Amino acid sequence: VEETIGEDPYLVGTIGTAYVQGLESAGVVATLKHFAGYSASRAGRNLAPASMGPRERADVVLPPFEMAIHEGGA
Repeated sequence: VEETIGEDPYLVGTIGTAYVQGLESAGVVATLKHFAGYSASRAGRNLAPASMGPRERADVVLPPFEMAIHEGGA
């Protein structure tokens, strides 16, 4: 679905971090859009269940958000 930049958590985190840093350097307060796991919903539908276990959530879904917060300053 179109709710993510890509499949690689590191790539997504790197691009997201750079975007946040660009916004913040221009005086814009960056906020992370969407909840973690939103891009994993069944059939890409809003309000559909996101079937994932704790390992996938910790290893794939959360790292880009963590990078954008800790490294990007969101």
